[in-house]
Amino acid sequence: MKNRKSESQKSKVSKPTYLNREISWLEFNGRVLEEARDKQNPLLERVKFLAITGSNLDEFFMIRVASLQDLVQAGYETPDPSGLTPSAQLAAISEKAHAMVNRQYSTFSRVLLPLLAKENIRLLGETDLSPEQVLFCRDYFHSTIYPILTPMGVDAARPFPLIGNKTLNLCVRIEQRRQAPEEKNGKNGRKDIQPDMAIVQVPTVIPRLVSLPASGSQDFIWLEDVIRMHTGELFSGVKAEPVGCFRIMRNADLDLDEEDAADLLVEINKQLKLRPWGEVIRLEVEAEFSDDMLRRLSEHLAIGKQD
Repeated sequence: MKNRKSESQKSKVSKPTYLNREISWLEFNGRVLEEARDKQNPLLERVKFLAITGSNLDEFFMIRVASLQDLVQAGYETPDPSGLTPSAQLAAISEKAHAMVNRQYSTFSRVLLPLLAKENIRLLGETDLSPEQVLFCRDYFHSTIYPILTPMGVDAARPFPLIGNKTLNLCVRIEQRRQAPEEKNGKNGRKDIQPDMAIVQVPTVIPRLVSLPASGSQDFIWLEDVIRMHTGELFSGVKAEPVGCFRIMRNADLDLDEEDAADLLVEINKQLKLRPWGEVIRLEVEAEFSDDMLRRLSEHLAIGKQD
C-alpha cells in the first residue's frame, strides 16, 4: 500500500503545474471572439471584436509561431514549463487555430452578416448585383482598379513572384489557346514556354470594401470580387479562370543579438525592414480553392499541409 501511495504522489508531482503560454493566448483570443458573438453588445462593436481577433491571430503567427518554428528547425526539443516541446506546441496550436478560424468565419457569415442585412447594410456577391451595380463595378474596375494591377505569370521560365506579407492575392488558372506550329516557336527557333498560372495582387492603396449605388440600403462588394468579375480582361489570347484568393504570413520575429549589436536602434530598424520578406509560415486559401492549385502553391511557397 505504501508503494502504491508513493507512486501516486510521484505522478502527481511530475504533472506540469503551468499553462502553456501560446495555448493560453489562443484561449484569450477565443474570449475576445465570444464578445463578437455576444448578443448584448452593439452590432458594429461585435464586428470590431471579430476584426480584432483576426489581427491578433496574424501577429500571433508572425511572432510566436515563427519563434517556435525557429526552435524546431534548430533541433531544440526541451519541454517548456508546461511540459510541451516546441513541436508539440506547434501541433496543439495548429489544431486550436484551425478551429478558431472556422469559428471566426461562422460568426461572420452566419451571425453578423444576416444581422447587418437587417440594418440595410449588405455585402453582396457577383450574383446579387443589380444591372446598375454591375455597370458601376465595370466602370470602377476600368477607371480605378485596372491601372494599378500587375498580373504575374508563373511557369518554368519565370520564377515564382515574391508575395508580400499579409497581402491578398488572386490565383488564376491560365488555359492557352491553340497555336499554329510557327507561333509556338520564338524568334530564336526555341519553343516558347507559356504560363499556366498567374498571381494578381489585390491592391492595398484603395479600400477593400467597394461602396455600391443603392436605394434604401448601404451595399458593398469585396474589391477582390470586382477583380474576379473582370479577370478575362487582364489576359489576352488565353482563357483565364479565377481559382480563389490566398494570403500568407511571414516570419516577423526579430532576430537581435543585443550584446554584439554596435547600435541597437540601427539593428532594430534593419530587422524591421526585413519583416515583410521573412520565411512563409502560414497559408490561407478560400474554401473553393482547387486541390491541384493548392498543392502547386504550397510547393512554390515551401509550406506544409499543417500550415
